Amino acid sequence: MADPRNGGIESCLKSNPIDEYKKIQINGFEQQIWIRGDDVSNPLLLFLHGGPGHPHMHLAGAETDLLVKHFTVVQWDQRGAGASFVEDIDPKSLTIEQMEEDAIVLVKMLLKRFRQKKIYLLGHSWGSYLGIKVVHDDPDLFHAFVAIGLVTDMISGYQEMKKILLDDVAKRISELGTAGDHGNNKELILNARDKLEKFDIKAIVKARDWNGFIKYYFNPRTELGFPYTLKDLKGYNPHISSKKEIHQYNVHVDKGMKLAENLFFDVLSRRLTEEVKELKVPIFTILGRHDYNINPHAAERFMNRLIAPCKHTFWFENSAHMITFEEPERFQKIMLEQVLHLQGCLK
Repeated sequence: MADPRNGGIESCLKSNPIDEYKKIQINGFEQQIWIRGDDVSNPLLLFLHGGPGHPHMHLAGAETDLLVKHFTVVQWDQRGAGASFVEDIDPKSLTIEQMEEDAIVLVKMLLKRFRQKKIYLLGHSWGSYLGIKVVHDDPDLFHAFVAIGLVTDMISGYQEMKKILLDDVAKRISELGTAGDHGNNKELILNARDKLEKFDIKAIVKARDWNGFIKYYFNPRTELGFPYTLKDLKGYNPHISSKKEIHQYNVHVDKGMKLAENLFFDVLSRRLTEEVKELKVPIFTILGRHDYNINPHAAERFMNRLIAPCKHTFWFENSAHMITFEEPERFQKIMLEQVLHLQGCLK
């Protein structure tokens, strides 16, 4: 008998194009998915968003306008995030292990419904860590895994990124010359430097100090001019389109991020290099050259050491952390020319 907690995706197979925006039960918790594509016989592609607790389903059409012609794309707001947020959720239910279990259950539900044996999995940021764990533990369910902004060892990664940023600050100060020439700009850079110098990721993780993380790393990094470089987005989500719907969605994203703070620090304390040394499925990693949210250099080193039947790393020179929105055309081209049918593994 099917588990009644995992209902909500009809067993019947719809024909040709699909566009479903609905909540389903996953392990007893109602969660939002958006399934769309030109033909339901196309391969399944499931997106795992970042954060934790930071989905972007309201913008997802902009990163998938080409993919939906060749994949049946599934966007999922994870437990407690975005459209899956509810006020009475217990933060203690947001654990890495629970998220892994939810992901596996959803994958199996999709495979059963669409009568497919395997699925393509894509994870961004926190979703890359979640995805690689899921693929590692249950490889027979997956064609391949795509990691966008791959999270590896965050504590050592942030220590390295702090040094890189401070080196950049020193270079900028040297280039600016005297304060009289560029007083305001130099003062901003010096203030950002002072905050960065106080950034102690080990102490922040130990104290689970979210405000300290924002104050001493996120804010000064942004002040130094390392925000995302989003282009004009083409395509949104017609199911979250009115001002009221978008506002409500963003409110739930903010609340979901707050809810997931403990999960965030749990992820920061993990070391993927110790947890996963080999994958049984192909892996494609996409890294932004200007990404200071994670450490792309550590991700590249991880990929170099990882044992896998096929692995490729792609650097996006004009991207930071939100790669699928910063260079959506190139991202989708790689998905269609390298990942789909594992063409990149045949060369």
